[in-house]
Amino acid sequence: MVLAKSKGYGDEPIVMEEIRQFLLFESNEIPSLPQSYAHKGGIESLWKLFSFIDDWTEIDHRLMHLLTKNRWGNPNKFIDKSYDDFTSEIFFEWYKKQLEQGNEPDYEKVEALLKKYEREDDLLEVLLSLESDINLVIDGKPTQLSERIIKRFKENPDEFFERIRKHSLNPVISMLIQFYK
Repeated sequence: MVLAKSKGYGDEPIVMEEIRQFLLFESNEIPSLPQSYAHKGGIESLWKLFSFIDDWTEIDHRLMHLLTKNRWGNPNKFIDKSYDDFTSEIFFEWYKKQLEQGNEPDYEKVEALLKKYEREDDLLEVLLSLESDINLVIDGKPTQLSERIIKRFKENPDEFFERIRKHSLNPVISMLIQFYK
């Protein structure tokens, strides 16, 4: 699969049609997404196309190709940088929605998936940086993400708190108080 050349601004219907064709196997050329598409044109809702991670099909993988071959950006919001996130936000919105719905994707499968697409950021830190309102406890039990947070905390509590102290992560602190042993 090859990334298509950018069409530039103003070609919204053309690019959306190219996305449709790519996802439905009518084309093997990965559409180039102009930066102007970050929050308009319907692509911000592409996360809704992803299946549960155990049910992924070739369409889900084509969607990952579309996202990772375009402007993925650095999804870690703990890193001071100019705002350059783009398509990574779509993938991590899917993850957040899965957590909110109590359908936490298997952490190791998500890690493997990101490695497959050469997006091997520190997944735990990226997930922590997304929002402070992610579900860390479901039905009174820590999520897989919570288990990873506890493990990282145990490895080096001072470093862990230094990394997150600038951010409002009250749910993380509450979860650690509840489940750290």
